[in-house]
Amino acid sequence: MKRSLLTYFFILTSSIYTQAQDTAYKLPNQSFYAFLWNPRFEGSSIIVHEPEVFRFIDFRASKWKNYPQKLVVTDKRFYVHLLGSGIVYGSMKDAQGQIYMQRLDNTEHFGYNINSYTFTAQNKLYNIGGYGMWRWNGQLRVFQELTQQWEIEPLNEELAVSNYLPGAPLWVSSDQKRLISLGYLKGNQALQGKENQAVSLESELVELDLKLYKWTNKGKLSPQVSKWLKPELLLLSMKSGLLFSNFGPIYLLDLEHFKIKELVESDFPNMLMRKLHDAVTWNKGDMVYFARLHSGVIDSLQLKSSYFRETGEPIFVQPFYASTHKIILAALFLFGIYLIIRLRKGWISTGKNSNENKQNKVDSLLSSPYPGVEVFDAVEQSLLHLLIANGAQKGKRTGTDEVNRILGVAQKSLDMQKRKRSDVIRSINAKYKLIQSMTTLPLVDRVKSDLDARLYEYYLLEDEIEKIQTILNEQKQ
Repeated sequence: MKRSLLTYFFILTSSIYTQAQDTAYKLPNQSFYAFLWNPRFEGSSIIVHEPEVFRFIDFRASKWKNYPQKLVVTDKRFYVHLLGSGIVYGSMKDAQGQIYMQRLDNTEHFGYNINSYTFTAQNKLYNIGGYGMWRWNGQLRVFQELTQQWEIEPLNEELAVSNYLPGAPLWVSSDQKRLISLGYLKGNQALQGKENQAVSLESELVELDLKLYKWTNKGKLSPQVSKWLKPELLLLSMKSGLLFSNFGPIYLLDLEHFKIKELVESDFPNMLMRKLHDAVTWNKGDMVYFARLHSGVIDSLQLKSSYFRETGEPIFVQPFYASTHKIILAALFLFGIYLIIRLRKGWISTGKNSNENKQNKVDSLLSSPYPGVEVFDAVEQSLLHLLIANGAQKGKRTGTDEVNRILGVAQKSLDMQKRKRSDVIRSINAKYKLIQSMTTLPLVDRVKSDLDARLYEYYLLEDEIEKIQTILNEQKQ
C-alpha cells in the first residue's frame, strides 16, 4: 500500500514538473555552470563553436527546442536568451544548491529579432538588431526585470547590425561602455528577398556609445579586414578585441587601440585550434577558457600580449573631413559663381521685387512643394485629424490607445504598436519640416501621462494647427 502511494506521488509530481517545463529547467553539467556563475566573468562574450546543434537548456519536446540560445553573464547571475523572441531565462539555485533556469520575462513577442545580438553591459541585458517579417532593424532593446518586458532605447540613428550572415561580428569593450560592429546592413530592408538579397553589408567600423546611445562611424574597413567578416573565421572574443583565423595565420583585431596584430608564438595556433573544437569559449583578461559540456571538462589557455606583434596595417580608413577654413573658402567661391551667373542673366531684382519675393516665400510656406496628394498618406491624415479634433477640446491630448486604434494596430503586439507609432509620427514630422522649413520643433510631440507615467499622450504644436489644417484641406481638393 505504501509503495502504491509513493508510486502515485511520483507520477503526480512528474506530471506537475512536465507542465511547468516552459518556466523552469534544471541544468546538466552543474560543475560548468557553477564555475561560470562568478562575478569575475561579468560581461564575458561566450562563443559556441557548434551553435546549430548545441543548446544550453534542453527544451526536449517544447516549442522552444529549435530556437538558438545565447548565454551571457553578469555579476549577479547568467542569462539564456532565445534569439528570435523576447524569452529570457535566469539562473537560480534550489534548496540543495542545484542550479536551474527560471523564466524571467512575460513577453509574447516572436520573430522580430531573428539573428540579433545579445550582450550585457553595466549589469543590464541588451539585445540589438536582427530581422523579422517587416525588415532588418537596428533597435537597441534592454530587458527590465521589474516589468518583465523589453524596452527600446532611442538611438541617434538606427543601424541594422547582426553577427550572423549577412551581418558582421560585434564586440563589447572591457569597460562595457562601447559596442563595436564591423559593418551594418543597408538597402531596401522592407523587401526580405531570398537569402537576404534585399540588403548588402556596408564594411564600415561603427561604434555605439552605451551611455549616450549614439552611433559613430569610424571609417571604412581595410580590404584585408573585410575578408575576415565571415562568421566561421571568428575564433574568440577577447578583452582587447576579436581573434580571427585566415585559414592559416591567426590575427587579433585590437579594438581597444584599433591595431592589427598577428599571433607569432609558433606552438599556439595548433594548440588553440585543437581546444576550440566542439567547445564553448569565453575569456577573462588574457585567459581563455574552453568547456566541453558533454564531458564537463573545463580547460584554459593564456594568450599573452607578448605572443602578438603589430602588423602596421590599419583596421579602417578614417572618413575625410574638410577643415573649417576650406569649407568657408569653397562656400565663398561657389557663392561668387552664383552671383556672376545671376548678374549675367539679369536675375538681380530691385529692392521692391526682392521684398515681393520674400513675401511670396513666406506665403509659399503654407503649401507643400509637392502636389497636395503626395504630402500625407491616408493613415497620417487620419492621425492628424484625430490630434486636431482632440486638441480643439480645451487642449486635450490624445492617449496611446486612441493612436493605436487610428493606426490599426490596437490588436497587435506592444512592440509592433511602438514601431508603427514611431514610423508614422517620424514620417509626419519629416514631411512637415520639408513644407515648413522655418519650423524647428516637431509637429507631433508627446508627453508622459499625468495619470500613468508609463504611458504617453500625443499632441500637435498649437502654433502650427492652423497651418496643418490648411494643408489637409488642400489635399481634399
